[in-house]
Amino acid sequence: METSLVRAKLCEQLAEHGGHKGEKDSYFLVGLFSTLGAYFDLPQDEVLDELPIADHLKTAMLDYQGPVGQALWIAKQFENPYADLMSLTYEDAAIMDLSNHYLTAARWGSQVMRDTQ
Repeated sequence: METSLVRAKLCEQLAEHGGHKGEKDSYFLVGLFSTLGAYFDLPQDEVLDELPIADHLKTAMLDYQGPVGQALWIAKQFENPYADLMSLTYEDAAIMDLSNHYLTAARWGSQVMRDTQ
């Protein structure tokens, strides 16, 4: 659950940073729903086929296409111990901006989890 929350918040922050403020809810949703396959122990595409979500958001979650897909890909790179984080960029955000956004998202996700226990 915390992974989903951190991804969601980071994607939302990337939307704001990248000038997609009007779509930040979609970015948040993509991050939040990016782990649904694991919750249901089913392939992600099967789970998404059952949900009334716009096709471009499904494609973002499955193929990392478009700006929202790239935001999700960035979020997942912070979970990958083998990722080359120093080379990450998102629109005009370099690694320092991305790292700050990730740390903010991680703190937020941890706080939400503590508040719900």
